[in-house]
Amino acid sequence: QACGWSLVLLMNLFIAFQMDGFWRLSLPWFALQPLGSFIVKLGSVSLFILIEFFYACASLVDPGSPGKKDVISDKSDRWCNYCMAPKPDRCHHCSTCRRCVLRMDHHCIFTNSCVGLRNQPHFLVFVFLTMCGSGLSALAAAPQITAAMALSGERTMRQVHL
Repeated sequence: QACGWSLVLLMNLFIAFQMDGFWRLSLPWFALQPLGSFIVKLGSVSLFILIEFFYACASLVDPGSPGKKDVISDKSDRWCNYCMAPKPDRCHHCSTCRRCVLRMDHHCIFTNSCVGLRNQPHFLVFVFLTMCGSGLSALAAAPQITAAMALSGERTMRQVHL
């Protein structure tokens, strides 16, 4: 469990590092007017807060365990040998969490919990927002990378011709 929570902390540090890199490296490159800079900063902080919120929801919301109302009585042949309890369809036992999870997708090491019936929407929104944030950071860094590559190419060509 300690390893899982250290991965949760590492994930939060990665997201914060990406935000810091965007503000320190990419944003000054564009030399925006104060209003444009404020709008970009407000949007990036809003995206950061949303990512952190849905990450917390995906990590802390219970993925869903089967209850008495979830078990269908006519299918009594489904039984969890670990929990020693009947289990409904699409319920699986997680060996890491040591419990049965409804509509289990997978055990995520980054959220330190299973992705199941109740926290899957939060997890999907978190993954989508993280993908959008990473894509925007990559697009913002693209002009700098191409300029650095062009500058590096010019230096190489000068060295070859000397």
